[in-house]
Amino acid sequence: VICGSSSSFTDGPSQAFLLHVDAEGNYLWSNHYGGSESDGAKRVTYIPQNGFIAAGFSNSFGEGAYDAYAFRTDLSGGLIWETTVGGAGWERINDAVMTADTGLLMVGQSNSTVNGDNDMFLVRISSSGDTLWTKKIGGAGEDVAHAIVALTDSTFVVGGEYYLADSTQVKGYVFALHLNGTVLWADTVLTVGASSVIDLDVDLTGNRIHFVGWRYNPNASIENNLFGKYFLNGALDFYDSEPTNDFKRVD
Repeated sequence: VICGSSSSFTDGPSQAFLLHVDAEGNYLWSNHYGGSESDGAKRVTYIPQNGFIAAGFSNSFGEGAYDAYAFRTDLSGGLIWETTVGGAGWERINDAVMTADTGLLMVGQSNSTVNGDNDMFLVRISSSGDTLWTKKIGGAGEDVAHAIVALTDSTFVVGGEYYLADSTQVKGYVFALHLNGTVLWADTVLTVGASSVIDLDVDLTGNRIHFVGWRYNPNASIENNLFGKYFLNGALDFYDSEPTNDFKRVD
C-alpha cells in the first residue's frame, strides 16, 4: 500500500490517498481521505489481517492551520476513523511507526509554540485514534523530526535537526524515545556547517543505528550527503559526508 496525496477527487487542493497494488504492481484498490482543503498521508502501516493506519497532515479539520492527521481503514481501504491533533498554529507529520498495541507514534514539526519558533512534534495515538500524549522538543530556531524507527516494542529512535544557538545553525539530531514519551538519550551530529538527519534504519545484528541526511559545506557553498552510525546506547560510531573527506570516528 502506497500513501500520498491526490487532487483528483474533490474541488479542494488535495486529499490523503492510499493505493494498493499486488506484488507485480497490478492495481487492487485506491481511496481518498480528508476534507475540502489540503490533506496528505506521509506513512502507512499495516495491521495484520485488520487493515491500515496512515499518518500525515490536514488543513480540513482540527484546531489551527495544518494539524497532524491520522486515519484507520479496513483491508479494502474503507474509512473506520480519522483524527487530528494540533494547536493554534500549524503541525505537520513527516513519519510514523506502528506501536505494539496497533496505535501510532508520529513525528514532525509544530508551530504552536510560545515564541513562534518551530519545534519537533511527537504524538502517540491509540488503536482507536485517541490521543495518549503529545510532546514538543526545541527552543529558539528551527527544530524538526524527520524520521522514526522502532528499536523494541517500547523504544524508538528519532532523527531530525536541532538549532544550536551558539553556532546559529541547525545540526543533525538523533534521540531514543520510550513509548511513554521519555527521551532516553540524545546526540547532536556536530558537523562543520549546518546538517540534518533525514532517515534512519536499525541493524540489530550489528547493533547499530544507521542514519542519512545532508550537510551544508560552507567552504564550497554546497550541500553534501551525510551518513553515519550510532551504537544502540546512543554513542556515536562515526559520521562522514560526500564528496568531502571529513571522516570522523569515535573509538
